[in-house]
Amino acid sequence: MPSLEFRHPLKRSALYSDAKRRERDDWFLSYGMVASERHAQYRDMDWTLLAAVYCPQAQAGLFDVAVDLLAAWTLLDDSWSGVDDRVALRALRIGRMLHSLEHGFAPEADGWEKPFADIWRRLTVMAPSNLVERMHAAFQEWLHGCLEQLARQTSARPCTVGDYLAIRARDGGTRELGVLLEIAQGIRLDPADLDHPVLRRVRDADALLYVYTEDLMSLEKEMQDGQEWNVVLVLARERSLSLQEAVAQVHELHRAAVTELHAACAALVGPDTSRLVLRNRQEAMRYAQAVMDAATGLAHWGYRCPRYTEPVALTATPRTV
Repeated sequence: MPSLEFRHPLKRSALYSDAKRRERDDWFLSYGMVASERHAQYRDMDWTLLAAVYCPQAQAGLFDVAVDLLAAWTLLDDSWSGVDDRVALRALRIGRMLHSLEHGFAPEADGWEKPFADIWRRLTVMAPSNLVERMHAAFQEWLHGCLEQLARQTSARPCTVGDYLAIRARDGGTRELGVLLEIAQGIRLDPADLDHPVLRRVRDADALLYVYTEDLMSLEKEMQDGQEWNVVLVLARERSLSLQEAVAQVHELHRAAVTELHAACAALVGPDTSRLVLRNRQEAMRYAQAVMDAATGLAHWGYRCPRYTEPVALTATPRTV
């Protein structure tokens, strides 16, 4: 796995503990989405650590929601990945999740809808309604992005780097994760500030960095699995590069994204912020710090997590919807 540059210090929530880790692992495993013979592998992932370094300032009750959502969302995403002949089945499963999200999770929900119904119920109770609505919209966008990815992967037309990054902006889930940072850490951005150019710049830089980080960390595993949905492989094909040349270029893109994210956040926390017209400057500054914490935390967790090295998926894609 390549060494990636991060300049922001790693932070970890004091809410992390072995007892909390067992509690949250038990919660997810109770839904039966992971085969019993893979429970130990699931626990090795340490989803509680992911939440602790991704949302280091998370509030107590919402920390549990962050752990559960990060685990369920990541494994759901993994269950839709892979190279096989079941694209239509995966599209149906994504469509079913979209239907549940848009019309409400039924009491008799099963499969992946069951853990998400529980998470959504807790979010609705614990988070402000405007943030729940934004999370709802972000999750819908992610699901539509997953459908777009499936369609693109089965298209005869070669995917360009521009195509790839545009789709990953939706199917990567960074919008959803950004709202999670706000919810879990009690950040209350003023609605009038959400579309501020500087905040958009922070989100755009974070989204690019997320793609480069994940794709570099998962490259070897995805090549072993026969997957081609990775920016390194798309770049190599588009520009007729060797694998080593493409990896080197994506490393440069990763370094540039780190620089851009720091520059974007500095525009909010630096000495010249008094010139920015923001309704709530303090919360915008908290958000910028949270994004940098999360980017560093994700990379730290990824380096020690079997998700990016383990060739066997934790969850199998069932043949029934």
